[in-house]
Amino acid sequence: MAHDRASRRLLACRSRAFAAAVVALGSFAVASLASAPPSIRGVAPQDWAHFSGSTVACRDGSRWIAASRVNDDFCDCADGTDEPGTSACALARFYCRNRGHTPLSLFSSRVNDGICDCCDGSDEYASGAGCNDTCVQMGAEARSQLAADVAAVREGVKLRGKAIVGHVANREKWEREVKDIEERRAELVEQEKALRAHIHSLAASAALPPSLLLLALLALLLCHRPLRSLLRRPLLVCLACLRCVWRSLCPCMAAARSTHSTPGGQQQHHSARRRSKLLQGH
Repeated sequence: MAHDRASRRLLACRSRAFAAAVVALGSFAVASLASAPPSIRGVAPQDWAHFSGSTVACRDGSRWIAASRVNDDFCDCADGTDEPGTSACALARFYCRNRGHTPLSLFSSRVNDGICDCCDGSDEYASGAGCNDTCVQMGAEARSQLAADVAAVREGVKLRGKAIVGHVANREKWEREVKDIEERRAELVEQEKALRAHIHSLAASAALPPSLLLLALLALLLCHRPLRSLLRRPLLVCLACLRCVWRSLCPCMAAARSTHSTPGGQQQHHSARRRSKLLQGH
């Protein structure tokens, strides 16, 4: 019994505390609503405080007007401060709240022109255009498109990261290959210098036969690839010329051989030798 009474008292205390909290929150909400500035057609929520007093100042500082003259379809301020919800001022701006979608600010000249510019239809409140509130649907479509764009960007970032990793690996490989090529090039340059010095030293020696100079030149041509590729065409031309000369000389040499090989030819040759000896004796 004592335990049941304690439980009831605790439950009653909790109920009274909850009721007090609800009353406090309600009072705070009522006070907030009472102190909040009224919603004005065509004005953004962050600008409501500018229209909360009994008078409203033109934003260009030209004059003050009574709050009752706001949105009265008569342009009192040159910059259109007092007519955000009508088309009276050419420079005024109309704010569409577009709940569920992106807010929009447009020129007040497009207010009540028969065309639904705001997705919530707030700009055509007196034109009879019959604009439907499509902000929720348009907002859902915009968010789905944004999610698709974000997914595409993330996929692109992943692909870019993979490409960067691959390019870094390829770059390191290419740098190693370039280094090896530079080292090989330095070795070839040193070999070329040594060969040139050897050739100059051989050319400076008076007892050097021409055959060795020719062999050294051929060795230089065979070992030095750039020089060989440079002189390849002239060498081919020279070889072609030598081949032509050889072919032209071959018939004459063949005729001479045939003459020496025949018996009559050998007798003529011996008689010619005798005559030359007799002439030398006389």
